[in-house]
Amino acid sequence: MAKQCEVCDSKLGILYRKNVCKQCMEKFDKFFTDDSILTLPNLDEKKLVELKKFGKERIISLYDKLLEEYTSDNIMTEEEITNLEKVSKPFELTPDETKHDIIIYPHKIKNYIDKNNSLPTLDYDRFKEFGIRIQDDEEYYSSGVSNLYEMKSHSKYIAGSRGVSIYGFKVGRVQGQRISEQLPVQKSTGKYVLTNKRFYYVSDSYGKMTKIDLKKIMSYDSDPDFLIINTHTRQKPYLFQMSLTNIKTTLIGLDFLLDN
Repeated sequence: MAKQCEVCDSKLGILYRKNVCKQCMEKFDKFFTDDSILTLPNLDEKKLVELKKFGKERIISLYDKLLEEYTSDNIMTEEEITNLEKVSKPFELTPDETKHDIIIYPHKIKNYIDKNNSLPTLDYDRFKEFGIRIQDDEEYYSSGVSNLYEMKSHSKYIAGSRGVSIYGFKVGRVQGQRISEQLPVQKSTGKYVLTNKRFYYVSDSYGKMTKIDLKKIMSYDSDPDFLIINTHTRQKPYLFQMSLTNIKTTLIGLDFLLDN
């Protein structure tokens, strides 16, 4: 029995390997390269479902094109996030395929702040297992897995060179030397919690809590796997290793809290 195109039902040649005819593929390619695709509110979700016949790889390429366009100005509106969900949900794209945690979620927090002039709060019950007791005027904003590091001095020996002999003279000789450098060393694994008053870190192994009052934070930054916090009361910076998503959301939270 002859194969048929899964889109238009036209007959396919016996040796034709794909399930979609050339004419339909050309239509999809035209649709895919058309800039009007960026106005997805005009695209019916049923039509998006039809695109599934062209294969998941093409849908992911379509999603990536939209994501690139929407993030080109470092701003993603609620409408643009909705458009991306129109593409991702019918095809059950995974969080990794949609870059939800790394890109979409931080933009959702930014949009919430712009709309409500506050950070989204989280339920206290979610963090009871951390063993953190907050004050009555504290509210939870974010939390996650984190490893605590500390900068330590390490020395290493750099071998010298004998140089070369030219006409009986030694030239280019370099004496070996020992140099010192600062490297991050892991102290513990644990969890962090950011509230409107403090940044908490609780170690998994011995339950010790690090509590940083937001008023005492002098500066903060990221590099690239670490959240770095400098305070007025500590000479060395705090180094918290965490996921890129948690770094982004924590930086957004600190920006808002310390500016207000």
